Amino acid sequence: MVVPSSAPAAICRPGRDDDRQYMIELAGKTFVDFGDYRAIIDQWLDAPRVGSLLLVQDGVRQGFALVALSRGIGFWRSVSAELVAIALEPDVHRRGLGTLLLSAAEDGARRCEAQEMRLHTANENRIAQAFFTSAGYRLREGRATYYPNGQSALEFRRALR
Repeated sequence: MVVPSSAPAAICRPGRDDDRQYMIELAGKTFVDFGDYRAIIDQWLDAPRVGSLLLVQDGVRQGFALVALSRGIGFWRSVSAELVAIALEPDVHRRGLGTLLLSAAEDGARRCEAQEMRLHTANENRIAQAFFTSAGYRLREGRATYYPNGQSALEFRRALR
């Protein structure tokens, strides 16, 4: 997927081994208030059924997304996906690149036959809530202590079919 022509060329591609440290470091900066996400991202990158996408603009990494796939218990249970992390470099916010990355993550989940995407964002993160709502996500429920440092989170979901 390529970003509209009004912005410099950007692509989303699957993450590679040489992207690992970049994702860990960006997560450490982006999610610092919520816990040690460097260690969490490192573990998620080794988890089965977790895929990574890199956002690259003019040959420079500008962000990443991690999507975990799961299938409910039972023969007829559908595949669901969770956007476990999405992060952009601070200087590329509000340029449509987050939308590009989210869309690419959803497309990947659809190719894996996921019926829905869910995600969590901090209760106080109004900007992220507005972003996900504008992308078609709907608030599902809150959790009292979702993040490692104890902050509460809101769950959003979107049908992918």
